[in-house]
Amino acid sequence: MVFLSDLHLATDNGKRDFFAEDEFTALLDELIDDREPIDLIIAGDFFDLLQLTAETPGADRVATFRRAFEQREYEGMLDRLRHFNRQPGHRTIYLLGNHDAESGWNDPLRAYLLDSGIVSEISLAYAHTYGDGLGNGCLIYCEHGNDYDGVNTIIDYRNPSITPLGSHIVTDMVNYLEPLGRHADIDAPTSIADIDNIHPLGLIPWWFISTYFYQQVRRITKYIVVPASVIYLLFHLLPLYLIFEQFHGTFLARGLASLPNIELIVAGLIIMFDSSLLVGGLIWILIRFDFARTRRRYGLQDPDDIFRRGARHYRRTCEELVSGALRPVHWPAEEPWSGADLFVYGHTHTQDLTTMPVEGAPRAFANTGTWTRKVIRIATNLKLPPVFIPVYELSYLTVERAAAAMTITLWERPKTLEYRLPWTERLASLFRHRPTMRPASLTPRPVKSATIPFRAGVDRPAILGPIGNSARRQRREAGDD
Repeated sequence: MVFLSDLHLATDNGKRDFFAEDEFTALLDELIDDREPIDLIIAGDFFDLLQLTAETPGADRVATFRRAFEQREYEGMLDRLRHFNRQPGHRTIYLLGNHDAESGWNDPLRAYLLDSGIVSEISLAYAHTYGDGLGNGCLIYCEHGNDYDGVNTIIDYRNPSITPLGSHIVTDMVNYLEPLGRHADIDAPTSIADIDNIHPLGLIPWWFISTYFYQQVRRITKYIVVPASVIYLLFHLLPLYLIFEQFHGTFLARGLASLPNIELIVAGLIIMFDSSLLVGGLIWILIRFDFARTRRRYGLQDPDDIFRRGARHYRRTCEELVSGALRPVHWPAEEPWSGADLFVYGHTHTQDLTTMPVEGAPRAFANTGTWTRKVIRIATNLKLPPVFIPVYELSYLTVERAAAAMTITLWERPKTLEYRLPWTERLASLFRHRPTMRPASLTPRPVKSATIPFRAGVDRPAILGPIGNSARRQRREAGDD
């Protein structure tokens, strides 16, 4: 089985974030050629229906969706997806996320997706059990993961009136700001169009500060520092020139004996540049002091703290889901829960595969990452604001049975991304690691892997009811993949 998520397809013009149709098509071709049964689980945010608006009020929603989704760039990709679903034992299971929760209550849209052959089933969660028929096995469970995020929790996916705060942030703010990115400088590595590609959202204020800071540094350097430096050097080099002229003949006549005069010139240069460095240092200290005071005034947290806070929350949640201390949101009430051997989610756009011991045996949780353009931060020198650059980290998870265990592999498919980093950001992040824009190889590479052995008491079915389909019971026979 293959897990991936967060493609964010079918958006308005000017809000598109998915440009990996060639890479996704290549993955589908590999899966089509595999003759073994395969479940392709798209774990939420397959579409971005929050960023899909009708051209006219009251327009048919399915027609609006099809105009955005069935575009020429996606034709080959969608054809391969339908071809994959037609192969014996192959199916695409689409789980709902917070950006495409509309698929839960919009019956005509859901019917179109199922009838068109794009997806085989639509559900809120996915479960699969590997078993040996003797009461031993591994349970894999997957949700999008937004329901463990208080800002994006959706209580009832069948009720269109339930819209969490995160949805309003997208529809009432991001949708108005993102199209402004078309006015950005062509050399800018990121623009306001990337506002929904910054994760976690708490880093957005830092992105604004960073962008403004480095733009101002470039302008001040161009229009103030360079002209002032030229004037400064002219006024300070003129006296040195006169001194040189005065002792020029002496230099030629006496050679090394004129060393005191040379020392005089060197001393003048040192004094001149020492005063320049002193003034520049004082200005820098004042800027740092004012910036630190502004941070304290507005309570702006350190970027590392913002990132770690979100990571800690999901790590703690995943540990509890895997160990059995926390029951999944969409796990059937009538089914007992003793934890998952593998819990898979998306939502945060951060690829990860982590193993942890539970009762002396390993279990795992994994994040599928995203297939959209991401904006990541790069640490800087001298405590300057972080530098933000775009990257592609196209990741997916494969799970296979291996005797009395399952093997899990997190893969990444490299993608070339061209951008130009301004000199200020290059200088600030000098000697800091930056992901390469042009990978040496575009061949998929394994990032992490894990092997989870079967445990007792897992060889049983899991009941999950897909939305819009008849409920099905996943019965796994011994040796079933």
